[in-house]
Amino acid sequence: MARSKHILLILVCLIVPLIASAAQTWWIKVEWDTNFEKDLVGYRVYHRKAGQPYPYPDGHLGEVDRSRTNCTIKGLEPAVDHFFAITAFDNEELESGLSDELRFRPGSNGGDGDGGCFIGALLI
Repeated sequence: MARSKHILLILVCLIVPLIASAAQTWWIKVEWDTNFEKDLVGYRVYHRKAGQPYPYPDGHLGEVDRSRTNCTIKGLEPAVDHFFAITAFDNEELESGLSDELRFRPGSNGGDGDGGCFIGALLI
């Protein structure tokens, strides 16, 4: 994967609450455009909560195979800012820079969890 290559990502969030015990938790679905580079292995998804330093002190949440262009992150704590970013990596473990951050606070719309958001991001 050429380091100077740009990858355009489209992040889409679908926010729906899940009821677990008496507490309300949320999930988010993140989607992006396919990267067509031949040596692409997959994507890494990063998450941090407000108050945690940038960039992502706990590393990535997981890896998504190159054949998929979305993932679902469950168990988001309500009324806390959550930040997400994505990178692409190749078969030599070269990783692109982080995408722009997506910021989301579950429950901040005051509704029933049917809100959503959309953001375009550019990986360098």
